[in-house]
Amino acid sequence: MAPFRNILFVTDPMPPKRFALDQAVQLARKAGASLTLLSVVKDAAEIPDEARAGLSGRDLTALVVAHRLRTLTELTRAPTRQGIDIRIGVKTGTPFIEIIRAVVRNGHDLVMMSAEGRSGLKQRLFGTTSMHLMRKCPCPVLVLKRKQGRGPMRILAAVDVADGWFGKTNATTDPERLSLNPRILALAGEIAASEGAELHVIQAWSSDFDGYLEVRSELGDDAIRQLRKQTKQRFAEKFNRLIAGADTAGVAVNPHLVRGDPAEAIIALARRERIDLLVMGTICRTGIAGLFVGNTAEKVLAELDASVLTVKPADFTTPVEA
Repeated sequence: MAPFRNILFVTDPMPPKRFALDQAVQLARKAGASLTLLSVVKDAAEIPDEARAGLSGRDLTALVVAHRLRTLTELTRAPTRQGIDIRIGVKTGTPFIEIIRAVVRNGHDLVMMSAEGRSGLKQRLFGTTSMHLMRKCPCPVLVLKRKQGRGPMRILAAVDVADGWFGKTNATTDPERLSLNPRILALAGEIAASEGAELHVIQAWSSDFDGYLEVRSELGDDAIRQLRKQTKQRFAEKFNRLIAGADTAGVAVNPHLVRGDPAEAIIALARRERIDLLVMGTICRTGIAGLFVGNTAEKVLAELDASVLTVKPADFTTPVEA
């Protein structure tokens, strides 16, 4: 993943999962990047008095911060982590806010973290912190869900070329959404080139009029099939044009134009192709362009057993004040 030069790895929950930290170290070493390990401690003043063992909230917070600093220092001393620029930091506050503040203040170009989950339950990609970061962090966010399997890495980039009903420009057109597609493909291509990975690209399509066509008795089956054929052709033209014009660092693209629900299509393809990394776009509101954070994204990420890299539009500004 060569494009990154200043990586922030979120170590929470402590201790960090070894495979995730190892991937951050390997990435930093390969890219010649600096790596910062950051842990965020919630203010102990919020803890009930009976749970503080007689300590004030300030004293308990200070103890936890000191312990985290010692733990992070030990993590940097492991032999496998020698030879790279590793810094450490512990902040107090709301995790996603402090992480974003660190990104803005220190110019980090990638945030990495392991999937949030609870012991004994099915591991979920979406936790409170990762969800907030996907929506509000100005740089790409990589959430690691599992260790990569053997063989070449497999990457899936999810895009959306739709710009209105039947490809017509109208009020549903979203330039911000469409502008994400080249960024998604460029980043996925750079990573694929760096890792010697396979690159797959998916576009899910459906007719916006499907629900209406089924009840229009005056339209016969042939007319409905023709309308759907025209819709597919328009999606195919836009999809092919996007791929042809994309800068994927010379990596060959395996295109997949799939009719149906985007979430179901992406889940099915990711499982069939044994995808290791999904690259998608996020814009802070519902809708889909390579899976914008919303109901579709939650469904995919809850079911997908792969790591996820989210990308923002070029002009995105975080709502979090530094």
